[in-house]
Amino acid sequence: MAEGLGREAIGFIDRVLAEERDADMLQLKGRILRWQGRLEDAAACFAQAVEAGMPIDVMVEDRMELAFLQRDFIRLTDLAHGISGLAYQPPRLARALRHWRKKGDRLSAGMPAAE
Repeated sequence: MAEGLGREAIGFIDRVLAEERDADMLQLKGRILRWQGRLEDAAACFAQAVEAGMPIDVMVEDRMELAFLQRDFIRLTDLAHGISGLAYQPPRLARALRHWRKKGDRLSAGMPAAE
């Protein structure tokens, strides 16, 4: 049933996008595709959302979660280090940033990532 809802939602979003390129709809489509396990398609939607005007810092959580699911921990730690200047960091994001920055620092120092 959930899979059918995902397809239905994608169909609705595609109809909206056929009329107008909308960054919020592209982000939502990317999230649904990520939920469906279509990670490369999700990444493309997230990139298109940024191209359509979505501020890159709004996409931080989406991009970090996608990097995690793709097992791209280097990109994940790079994202965590690159967004330290955000004015507001939701608590869940702040915890993730602290964790992945520490992992990245350990890797940069030639230490194992495990604690």
